[in-house]
Amino acid sequence: MWTYGYRYSKCDSFNIINLVLVLSFLPAVLCDYGALRVQSPDNSYIEFCVGYNPNISSLPQVVSETTKNPLIILDTDGCSIIRYQQSQNYVVINCDGNCSMAERAVNVQQAGGSAVIVVGNLTCLGAIPVNNLTEFENINIPVAKLENKNLRKIQNLGVSVNATLYAPEVPSWDSNIFLLAFLAVGTVVLGGIVAVPPGNFRRRVEGCETDTNRPARAASNHNSSSLNMMNASMVAVLLVAIVGMLLLLYYFYDIFVYVIIAVFSLASVVAMFSLLRPLLVAVGCPGVRRLRSQRCKQSLSFSELILLAGCVGLTVVWVVIRNEDYAWSLQDILGVAFCVHMLNTIRLSSYKVCAILLCSLFVYDIFFVFITPLFTSKDVPSIMEQVATGYGSTSGESLPMLLKVPRFMYSPYHSCDTRYSMLGFGDIIVPGLLVVYSKAFDKSVGNSRPVYFLVCATAYALGLIVTFIALIFMARGQPALLYLVPACVGSVGVTAVLRGELQTFWSGKIKKELIESQPVDKSDDKEPLDRDICR
Repeated sequence: MWTYGYRYSKCDSFNIINLVLVLSFLPAVLCDYGALRVQSPDNSYIEFCVGYNPNISSLPQVVSETTKNPLIILDTDGCSIIRYQQSQNYVVINCDGNCSMAERAVNVQQAGGSAVIVVGNLTCLGAIPVNNLTEFENINIPVAKLENKNLRKIQNLGVSVNATLYAPEVPSWDSNIFLLAFLAVGTVVLGGIVAVPPGNFRRRVEGCETDTNRPARAASNHNSSSLNMMNASMVAVLLVAIVGMLLLLYYFYDIFVYVIIAVFSLASVVAMFSLLRPLLVAVGCPGVRRLRSQRCKQSLSFSELILLAGCVGLTVVWVVIRNEDYAWSLQDILGVAFCVHMLNTIRLSSYKVCAILLCSLFVYDIFFVFITPLFTSKDVPSIMEQVATGYGSTSGESLPMLLKVPRFMYSPYHSCDTRYSMLGFGDIIVPGLLVVYSKAFDKSVGNSRPVYFLVCATAYALGLIVTFIALIFMARGQPALLYLVPACVGSVGVTAVLRGELQTFWSGKIKKELIESQPVDKSDDKEPLDRDICR
């Protein structure tokens, strides 16, 4: 299979690591959020997101049904008796102490407070219990959690401020799902086209290479194609690695989140450069004047160096602004490049291997989302939800392995994480591997139209639509693979049966013809075109 002239064999381990990180968490998250409206003396107000549990004390859905109460910020953790009477005040305390949320709430309630707001890292439900509410039986005031950064904004409003707590109804859907669906489906389709490109584009890029470099490129393609094919045993090892990575993130999130950010940044540079460089070659043919590194024995043209600098610069900008509200668009650009690159470098050798991988991850997703809560503490979400949301983390960092699009329709929850609709990379790459295999099979059997590719890509789009419909009607996050795997695996399987090609499609024996069809010149050349990025 053609690989744009790069020798990916040196990067196989890096690509597998990326795949493990992507597939380790396929989140489905449900959070309970409310809104804290803080009003200054001049009647202007700002709304902040708070996490709360409606089973402790419900909040009105309409702000007009609430009453304004003074907001008092105390320099205490609320773990000891509050000496001063806080009649009808919304009491803000910090979470530095070791006591439970229930103990804090009891102390504030006994002091006459009408609500307790604990300042800390706002993770879904935070330290507020999900199921075990025994400690809260005698508590009649709302218990909420506010992010540290929002406390500073409240303090800037002045001393005499009033506040109201309410839980407005969350819009059942938002038009941003169309953009998210377009990004996901477009990435899968683009991945299939890039992995198995049209012959005319391939000939164009090959024609731009110098005669000296063509033999090395062809040999590199041959080696890369054979080394990147994954069989059933490799899938088994991959699954073990995925589970291991998930558990590492579960126990050591605050450490490994930075490792994942670093790996994602490096992978994004490699991905953007490897995807844009063939276009640079096809358009400008920059192969005459080149710079060589004696240490790495690599050669890059001036235009390629500029491209590489641009890729590095774009990634560095994202690293700097990654926690800002406007960083989502840059993260999506890097994410699309990352996913397409993975689909171009990781290949599955047969429909059998595709089915094993997708069905295994289907079970994995369901187990770690719905089954693990039966074995873990009742006060916390599932292992998958904890990893995906950074539950209990003190770093304030989130995992970057997802596409996210902000909600277009206004809601008081815009200050919460729910202002984004999100889709994990695993929900794109896992079905995308089957899409790429279908595209390669179409080309191998000489289909005039890419039948399997179109069927699989359409099934992915329909499965994604079903996922969003389920999200709207069930009003909670959905494990997308629950719908995508049956849609993609079933559709191409039925297509193969109807066309009488199931045996060939299942075994993937056509793969050998694909690899052997690549011209390989074993001539010894002293100037190979190995354009790996020097590490």
